[in-house]
Formats: sequence, structure tokens, C-alpha cells
Amino acid sequence: MYLKKLRSALGQLSEKEINDIAKIARDHLHKQGLIEDSTRAAHVTNFLKKFIEENKTSGKYLEAYFEALEEWEPGFVNKVFFGEKIRSSRTWRNVLIKITNDISSGELEKHKENDIILRELKVLFVTIVESCITDDEEETIQTLRSLNKVLNKH
Repeated sequence: MYLKKLRSALGQLSEKEINDIAKIARDHLHKQGLIEDSTRAAHVTNFLKKFIEENKTSGKYLEAYFEALEEWEPGFVNKVFFGEKIRSSRTWRNVLIKITNDISSGELEKHKENDIILRELKVLFVTIVESCITDDEEETIQTLRSLNKVLNKH
């Protein structure tokens, strides 16, 4: 019953979302030494698609899918199992997690427990984004690039 719910929820995702989840699963499998370094993400994607189509999958892949789903959208598996509505992965929260996942900053790291600083960073982010976004996508990109250039010259 639970795997059927999971298959159904995964079946509603886009091709890009499936590929993103498979890449995360591949990384988990590799870190745990369950697959070789040469194993490509496409291999894991094929196994994930077979799982969605109700073919058998191994326990190691199934666990990697769960881990990947939790990283991709925290709470996804529980929502599926308990019948809650699944949101699109394109929430601002998920976008920010994705774009900041590979950023490390010693300066930011020192302040990650300070709620006041975190609240101010949130306000700063929204203020900057709302100031840069226009109806013209090219103009928005140019504005963001210009602001990045100004901010990176410290």
C-alpha cells in the first residue's frame, strides 16, 4: 500500500524532477559505497523509473530513493504515506536549498544559530529579489548580474 502511494506520487513528477532525485540517490549510494564511482546517474534514473512502473527494485536503491526524496523535499515521503497533498518542488524554500546547497561560507557558518541574523538575511534576500525582478526576464538577469558585480567588489 505505501509503495503504491509512493509510486503514484513519483509518477506525477516531471522528468527533470525524477532526474534530480536520481542524481541525489546516486550520490547517496556512492557515498555509502553501494555503487562504483563509474556508475552514472542515468543508471539510477532507469532503476527509479522501473520502480515507478511497479517493477522490482533492490533494497539499497529503495533506501537511496527515500534519502534522496527527503533531501529533495523534506517531508515528501511522510506526506505521501499519510495522504497529504504534495507540493511542486518549485517552492522558494526548495529553490533556495538547491541553489545554496553547495555554498560554504565561514562567515555565514558562524552565525547560523543567530535567529536575528537569519531573520535579517531573509528580509535582505526578499528585498534584493523584489528590487531586481521586472516583467522583462533579460532586464532581471542583467540587474541581478550588475548587483552581483557591485557586491563582489568588497
